[in-house]
Amino acid sequence: MSHWPLLSLVTFLPLVGVGFIMTSRGEDAIVARNARNIALSTSLIVFVLSIALWVEFDPSTPAFQFVERARWVSIGGFTINYHLGIDGISLFFILLSTLLTVLCVLSSWNSVQVQVKEYMISFLVLETMMVGIFSALDFFLFYVFFEGVLIPMFLIIGVWGGPRRVYSAFKFFLYTLLGSVLSLLAIIAVYVQTGSSDIEVALAHHFPPDLQKWLWLAFFASFAVKVPMWPVHTWLPDTHVEAPTAGSVILAGVLLKLGGYGFIRFSLPMFPAASAYFTPLVFALSAIAIIYTSFVALAQTDMKKLIAYSSVAHMGLVTMGLFALTSEAVQGAVIQMLSHGLVSAALFLVVGVVYDRLHTRDIDRYGGLVERMPVYAFVFMCFMLASIGLPGTSGFVGEFLILLGTFRVSTLECFLAATALFLGAMYMLYLYRRVIFGTITRDDLRRRTGQRRQQDRPAGRRRCKRSPLHFCRRWYRDPRQGGNRFFSGIGSGQAAPCCRWGGGAIMPIVAFPGLAPAVPEVVLVCAAMALLIIGVLRGEGSSKLVSWLSVAVLIATLVIAGLLGGERQIGFYGMFINDAFAVFMKALVLLGSAVTIIMGLRYNEEHQIARFEFPVLVLLATAGMMVMISANDLITLYLGLELQSLALYVVASFDRDSVRSTEAGLKYFVLGALASGMLLYGASLIYGFTGTTSFANIAGLFGGGAKPSAGLIIGMVFVAVGLAFKCSAVPFHMWTPDVYEGAPTPVTAFFSVAPKIAAVALFVRFLIEPLGGLLAEWRQIIVFLSVASMILGAVAAIAQTNIKRLMAYSSIGHVGYALIGLAAATPNGIRGVLVYMAIYLFMNIGTWAVILCMRQRGQMLEGISDLSGLGRSQPGLALALAIFMFALAGIPPTAGFFSKLYIFLAAIEANLVGLAVIGVVTSVVGAFYYLRIVKVMYFDEPVGAFDRPIAPELKWVLVVTAVLTMFFILMPDPVVGGAEVAAKSLFLR
Repeated sequence: MSHWPLLSLVTFLPLVGVGFIMTSRGEDAIVARNARNIALSTSLIVFVLSIALWVEFDPSTPAFQFVERARWVSIGGFTINYHLGIDGISLFFILLSTLLTVLCVLSSWNSVQVQVKEYMISFLVLETMMVGIFSALDFFLFYVFFEGVLIPMFLIIGVWGGPRRVYSAFKFFLYTLLGSVLSLLAIIAVYVQTGSSDIEVALAHHFPPDLQKWLWLAFFASFAVKVPMWPVHTWLPDTHVEAPTAGSVILAGVLLKLGGYGFIRFSLPMFPAASAYFTPLVFALSAIAIIYTSFVALAQTDMKKLIAYSSVAHMGLVTMGLFALTSEAVQGAVIQMLSHGLVSAALFLVVGVVYDRLHTRDIDRYGGLVERMPVYAFVFMCFMLASIGLPGTSGFVGEFLILLGTFRVSTLECFLAATALFLGAMYMLYLYRRVIFGTITRDDLRRRTGQRRQQDRPAGRRRCKRSPLHFCRRWYRDPRQGGNRFFSGIGSGQAAPCCRWGGGAIMPIVAFPGLAPAVPEVVLVCAAMALLIIGVLRGEGSSKLVSWLSVAVLIATLVIAGLLGGERQIGFYGMFINDAFAVFMKALVLLGSAVTIIMGLRYNEEHQIARFEFPVLVLLATAGMMVMISANDLITLYLGLELQSLALYVVASFDRDSVRSTEAGLKYFVLGALASGMLLYGASLIYGFTGTTSFANIAGLFGGGAKPSAGLIIGMVFVAVGLAFKCSAVPFHMWTPDVYEGAPTPVTAFFSVAPKIAAVALFVRFLIEPLGGLLAEWRQIIVFLSVASMILGAVAAIAQTNIKRLMAYSSIGHVGYALIGLAAATPNGIRGVLVYMAIYLFMNIGTWAVILCMRQRGQMLEGISDLSGLGRSQPGLALALAIFMFALAGIPPTAGFFSKLYIFLAAIEANLVGLAVIGVVTSVVGAFYYLRIVKVMYFDEPVGAFDRPIAPELKWVLVVTAVLTMFFILMPDPVVGGAEVAAKSLFLR
């Protein structure tokens, strides 16, 4: 059995159960029953397999066992491996996770009656994430699992929790996310230092003492919140109180142990000097947690809140034992975590038993249960004594070893830790006495606990006969490597592309000097003219035909660009360039344009703006974008920019009968003309002080380190202002929210992807190629634009109630993140920009596809509140939007995480740590408004379903983009590899 991928089976088998549950069909009762059966069956199988791990485990060796390794991402010098393995510590945490998952499914069998399918899916996904955390031996793989637990736990708390579930879910998510993203920066720094993301390599590496301190603090910020340590513990009581019983079981039993496990796996062995240096800090925080939260627990009247504060005190004892740095104390801490995982989970289950009957956790509502429920009283007593640490229980062993090991280091700390035993006995005995003993004084308690529910017994027996493992027969309703091969260019010795001319003769394109690199643009413009003629000849009924022909033209242009390849080709006397960078970005622009035309078909017809001019204008704008991307001269830059802009001004006001659309087009035109004028003025200054408009000649002037004149710097700033306007970077973003809101929704979707990608591409080429030698002069401009965009995009979107305006501010924030890679100004930085824009394309397109589905009675809806209850009325649409929201927030395992990973990696490699930290903080702030949309869909009551059926083209867009966003993690090499080749092409001069 050891030759089987047993660890992978234990990790990912729950996702197989998720697949079965998602495909279950039938009436609601049948679907709910099947979901319970499948979840229980899957979790039981996983638990049995985890026991097989235990049986096959060899305790005589400290080496990692059941090791599985495979290449995951390997682009250039950046490598991430799928690397799993366990040791004696992680083995028992896996056993704990799989056991508690089974208990959670069973404890929720009757108590959860609403959205049972989604509930069971959440727990199975959560199980995969928990097991993955304890088995991952690659830093980035560990982080994917570590952050991935936030998504299902957020839904479990927010959907099936108590009255204040929304507040608690947001508090839990944002608290833990802020700490975790700081650890991501530390992981990137470890990768830069060691050259590997392998945990085993890092364990053997000797980090400099000063670096150890910074890395230790970054990891500490994450693990301290997870433990949680004082004073970042305040999320835990609220979360426990509002979470359903099973959610509290997993939270106390496993998720609180992630912090302690992180200390054991990372902080102590990798940074021993820093751990010893910060031991007094940990001791102080642990002692405060033990004493303070114990006294707070004494004052609680809610049973779950009392147990929650008890958990903080017990985990304070654990952290004190870990950082005593003695073998006895560390062993005791591990035993205490395992014991507390079982005991605290059991206590929450015990509370859940009586809560399901009386629907209250108020201690004063209980008393005298020993008279009516003696077995319950005995079980409660056993777990209460274990929580206290009475000799003979599991809690005693861990606490005794912690005290013994701590005593050897500090008598004072040992004394303070010992107070946990005394104070723990006080509040646990107080709880037990008030609930179990005394006299029943309340009629409802006497009636509810005393009745035997005779009518339920036969049903119970019938349920036993139909095992949960039984599947209902009505389950189903009847009825590329090392570069991008697609963009591989025509190498030396290959024939140039040819065209057929009259008479059947074949003439090579290169017979027309300088035309070859611009063949895609020529084809696109000619096709636009031909489609314009077709539209004029066929009249008003030609819109649909011209639209589909336009999509075909865009796809054909994409194929032609791929056939031309990524070889560096110069045309039009050096004014136009085609290289791997241009091909990659043109592919994104062409895809974005084609998909937005498809998305707008139904909308334009229903709003009576289906005119053939729309796709023709999109083609012309796309041609301008492609010229921008291939610009190798200031004149070409301006021509491409204006060709794009003139078409965009018209499509922004395409709904001529709408005041909002007309106003949006006018505002975009006025401000765009101002920005174009500033850009043109800057270009003239650059020409005046260099004597050339050619990018190559400008680069030659400053390649040797020549000092630029003040006039050139001013010209560079003016051009940067014009480009910042085009990509909506702050403070030149003022047009974006109004234009996004006022323009027709398909036009807004178009604005949010293709023009933005082209503007970022032009920004990158302009600064890297001609002005690469002036990095010190322009980097500070980009850093300012990046920081301002990230902050405004994160903060301003919070107050928005219109989803189109929210997406406008979201796009501003994402431009800020992309500019981090440009500020790095390295091949890895530019690679990060390209990967970011590629991922941004399909997760943003998917979001706009959902927005286009927001229709009721034929009218478009734009309010965020209109999404209320979408998880119940249209679960498929809600799932797709939830995936896009988590991706835009950068939460693993979605593609959005990888977009930010490459950006932050490049920033740290370029010593822009401060910029990366700002990006991390604004990511957490920005996550709030993305979570708000998920909250509205899943936590709020439905206000009405959207019109059905959804247009087939929108369905396909949603499915494809959702799959790409969710499963990008499985095969990122095609995008990342293409971006790697494209980025390097800019640094070949």
